[in-house]
Amino acid sequence: MQATMKQLDTPSKLRIRFNDGLSKDSGKSEQSGLALIFEGVFRAFRNPKGHELEDRPLVKITALEALEQLIVISYLMRRLETAYTGQVS
Repeated sequence: MQATMKQLDTPSKLRIRFNDGLSKDSGKSEQSGLALIFEGVFRAFRNPKGHELEDRPLVKITALEALEQLIVISYLMRRLETAYTGQVS
């Protein structure tokens, strides 16, 4: 996440840009915020389930919790699909 979305000090090195206004504070804020959400989802949704034993409470979620997680992931995937990819020339 850091290397692809969060290098705001050198926007030309970003591989994924969520907007073309990275010269403005609002564009940088959106870019940084979405990168943090992606990182947070990875840490909160995936890591506990990938590293805890099957009988741990973190692994057991309700159908509603699973749906809520899928809604967040769906939003992020839509933003990723419409992002600018590649390096800025």
